[in-house]
Parts: sequence; structure tokens; C-alpha cells
Amino acid sequence: MDDTSVQVAVANPFDAAVADDIRMVTGRRAEIVFANPDEIRRLVEEHYMRRMMADTTDEDVEIVDDSTEDMGNLERMARE
Repeated sequence: MDDTSVQVAVANPFDAAVADDIRMVTGRRAEIVFANPDEIRRLVEEHYMRRMMADTTDEDVEIVDDSTEDMGNLERMARE
């Protein structure tokens, strides 16, 4: 692999459209390699989960703990 190509792991290496799509999007020649579909899925999910977590700031997260209030409501409802 060099600056004119990109290596892509695919579940179906016989799908010629993949290489064409990669070339059109990246402007580079696609080197297609076979990979286990489950492994591809796992790595994609892991990558995007890591990116989502990196993009999340403390301002985006609000922790709400009203479990004691909920328990009181549940106990009251159970008695009725």
C-alpha cells in the first residue's frame, strides 16, 4: 500500500462496486481484502462508539438521581 491506494476490509471481496465506490470517494485505488463479517461489524461499532464518547462532553450529560423519590412513589402506589 502507498499514497495512491487504500486497503479496505470487506465481507464480500467479489463485489466490484465496492472498489469503484472507494476509488470515487477517496480518489485512491482500493486494495480489497477479505475479513470476517462479524469482526468488521465489531470493529466498526467499537470505532464509532469511541468517537461518540470522545465527542460527548460533560455538558452533554445530565445525571439525574431521583431513585429515592421513585421508591417512595412505588411504595405508596403498592399500598393503594
